[in-house]
Amino acid sequence: MKFLIVPIGFGLAICVLALRANGEPAGVGVPPLHPRVILRDRCGQQAMFSSDGSRLLTADYQKSRLWDAVTYKPIGDLAFGAARIDRVSFVAGGRLVFTSGTCDSGPRARIARFFAAETAAPSGPEIDLQGGRRAVTSGDGKYVAESWGDEVSVLEAATSRVALSKDAAPAAGDLRLNGNGSFLVYECDSADYPQDSEMRMIRVRDGKLAFEDQLRIPKCDCQLANVAFSPDGKSVAIGDTKGFKIFDLATEKLIFDSPRLCPPIESWERARASKMEFSPDGGFLFAIRENGVHRFNCATREVRRPVSMPSGFDAFSMSRDGRYASGWYRLQNGVRQTGQGAVVVDMDTGKALWQWPRNDPGGDGCYATIAPDGRRLAVNDAQANCAYILDLGDLPRAATQPSAVPADISSGLVPP
Repeated sequence: MKFLIVPIGFGLAICVLALRANGEPAGVGVPPLHPRVILRDRCGQQAMFSSDGSRLLTADYQKSRLWDAVTYKPIGDLAFGAARIDRVSFVAGGRLVFTSGTCDSGPRARIARFFAAETAAPSGPEIDLQGGRRAVTSGDGKYVAESWGDEVSVLEAATSRVALSKDAAPAAGDLRLNGNGSFLVYECDSADYPQDSEMRMIRVRDGKLAFEDQLRIPKCDCQLANVAFSPDGKSVAIGDTKGFKIFDLATEKLIFDSPRLCPPIESWERARASKMEFSPDGGFLFAIRENGVHRFNCATREVRRPVSMPSGFDAFSMSRDGRYASGWYRLQNGVRQTGQGAVVVDMDTGKALWQWPRNDPGGDGCYATIAPDGRRLAVNDAQANCAYILDLGDLPRAATQPSAVPADISSGLVPP
């Protein structure tokens, strides 16, 4: 695999050419996809579009920056009292930006703050956190949740009042709130299998556990990716070793139980539950399994045949209509990771439209987040701390299978 950087006007065309052993291009007759670099920012640990595609957010550990995603002019840096930023996200339909980070000194260990996506101005006061390693917000921006040690808590964003404090022994990990902050789900260490995780869900109003039976999957390594809240916050999808179930959060009753999505695992093998993700408009649910990505139509309740993905496919994102998906994948040689990369896939055909393989086996990864319109891609190269915004043009275009990518490829994008 070789990469050519070809200057075209003021932009760049990134040509990915798969070469045969004799050096001739493979896939002759298939037009390549040449994404143009729209923007490059030396602030590349995280890069993402707002849900309406009008704003762009880039961030590293020291700063976060808001952009107009139409003109690609900076709106402003999101400055607050944290010395190290650990999480940024769009909330409230893209109207707000949530940031959290760690303080170097003083009485406050960690803080969070909201900013207006229109102007980059602060929206409300800084929120004092309890010192936890992770902090997230509800979809409407009214609640903030965090985990630290063996406890989890939920705060009201406007007042910093504690709405919930709960013992989460043996040890709490990553966590997530639904759209209106009424349910909190989090990972914790498994009591039966210390090397694995299990999940718990809490009703914020009374602190009681919910969906205990559905989240208790024997002999399974359960992670937060196995649970997805719908964008409207009214339902939840829970993956298991067979497939997935969808529940109504108001009644906690079953809405849909999927057919088996992949063959049963061998008795000696540790089970893996489905990784779940809703499309931004809530019209589709995606379940990532060993045999590919299954797309569920929430209106017709139809589960489509699985779309093959590269080995180790993760960090899933999709266009608003669920047609195009992007993600990060790992290249494996047995148990050893030899490389990684980013890919864009047409979910109707199962073909890769664009891919960016890297020969870096470690590092923080290279992630690709597709814009709601499916025409732009935010790629963050965490190792180089650089974010790229690519113009994918009129999809679909080229079709090459990412499974054919060799492990000994050279590095991809080069800063212009």
